[in-house]
Amino acid sequence: MRDVAPEPPAPCKARAVGFIRLPPAAIVRVREGGVLEVARHAALAAVARTSELLPYCDTAAVLSADLHTNIFDEGVDLVADVEGPSGAGVDAKALTAVAVAALSLHDLLKTHATSGPPIRIGGIRLSG
Repeated sequence: MRDVAPEPPAPCKARAVGFIRLPPAAIVRVREGGVLEVARHAALAAVARTSELLPYCDTAAVLSADLHTNIFDEGVDLVADVEGPSGAGVDAKALTAVAVAALSLHDLLKTHATSGPPIRIGGIRLSG
């Protein structure tokens, strides 16, 4: 006899990337510490609340989520990894995490961007 019961859905992962370009004075603040951890907390909170922001986003639970950052001379690269029990909504949650992390950094660092190039957020997309 064969088992014809449906198999549970396989976990699905999504990775989103983006960047925030910052003037030198803001980069100094980033390197001093603290602001990246605030952005990480904001990103993880956004993952949990994505379905409140996007009306048709799946409300499925998240198995894991994290935000990784890489500081360089012109700004910060942001990478969000999200894993869910199915593919529903995982990509939107990863994209939301990156967007909210970038917005959080903008809000925290805008007072240090009075000289030099303006703060720019960009490149937000799914990766790999």
